[in-house]
Amino acid sequence: MANLCLAKKDKACAKLYVDSAKVLLQGSQNPELAVEALSQMAEIHKNNEDYKAAFEAMLWMDRYKDVFRNENIERISAEINEAAGAALREKEIESLNLANRLNESQLSKEKQVRMALLRESLLKDSAYANQARFLAALENESRLREGQLKREKELSQSLSRENALKQQLLNDERRNRNLLFLGLAAMGLLGAVIYLQYRKQHSNNGIIRKQSDELAVLNREIHHRVKNNLQVISSMLDLQSQSLQDANAKGVIKEAILRVQAMAFIHQNLYQDEAVSTVNMNEYIQILSDHLFKTYNIKTNKIQLHTQIESLKLHTDTAIPLGMILNELISNALKYAFKNREEGAIWVILKKNNQELLLQVKDDGVGLPQHFQLENTSSFGYEVIQAMAQKLRARLNIESCNGTDVQLLISKFKTTN
Repeated sequence: MANLCLAKKDKACAKLYVDSAKVLLQGSQNPELAVEALSQMAEIHKNNEDYKAAFEAMLWMDRYKDVFRNENIERISAEINEAAGAALREKEIESLNLANRLNESQLSKEKQVRMALLRESLLKDSAYANQARFLAALENESRLREGQLKREKELSQSLSRENALKQQLLNDERRNRNLLFLGLAAMGLLGAVIYLQYRKQHSNNGIIRKQSDELAVLNREIHHRVKNNLQVISSMLDLQSQSLQDANAKGVIKEAILRVQAMAFIHQNLYQDEAVSTVNMNEYIQILSDHLFKTYNIKTNKIQLHTQIESLKLHTDTAIPLGMILNELISNALKYAFKNREEGAIWVILKKNNQELLLQVKDDGVGLPQHFQLENTSSFGYEVIQAMAQKLRARLNIESCNGTDVQLLISKFKTTN
């Protein structure tokens, strides 16, 4: 920091930092570090044109150098004394080892002399026994020669059999080698055929993937156009309804527009999703219900919608009729369940129930008429519900207790991963 202040030509700042360093250095126990620091301080005082302080720093540095030199001399003397003591101890140990080896050599020589005397007495005692054994050995040698001749004859016979076996093994090895070469050639040919088939299949797979991608793009385009066409039909029906004076006719056209919109939302979900035959039911039901609430001018803070939708992706064969049924049930609840009431609630539940798919739409409204029977109703909406339920091969159950509760149990439905 003092050097930085000098670079900025701020002498007062440089002196302040050098004085701080001087205070810190007074308690230093490291002579080497102190010498380095004092050298820098002297240079800084010199550059600051404070030659007296630079001279004091040099004197202080010399004192620390003397301390550092004395410490080094003491350390080197201690190391020399320690090394000399270690060398002396090694010499003493070496002399003791030499004396021990001399004693062991003397004892070994005495033991060898005793053993030599013992062997000499034993040799004298065994000389006569060796002569007797020599005669017996001559007799044994004659018998051994006869046995050796017999074994040599047997050995020659075994060698002839071994040569025959070796020749047979050579023939077998030559035949196995030829079979191995033929097998390797066949494997190489088979590998070449497999490689060619793999290349062909790889090329075919590339063509199939390309066609699949093109087909997916085409399907999304088709769904997009179908959605646009349904929107056009919906707009045309809306324009047509504006020219009608009959309220019932307007209501019928409005319901038809909602049914067309329900199918359009499905196609919208299809072209927006990666899988062109998959409908995300959670997103679809949310879009459909929001649209119906806006169409009937229902305030969500008055009539509340509660949903319990599992994360399901259904095939279009299941999703389209299910969407039509949902459109009719939610529309009926919004139109009829809360007459003369400002508040209420609608529940939409879609989940797997064991091996079946459960769709439940219920409300806490006024409920169905007292003598309502699904088979005898003339409502076109319930006819649509029955037709779609038959298409799904589903069981339909309607209850009217503290509101209307419609349950649809679908045993055969298609999902996609």
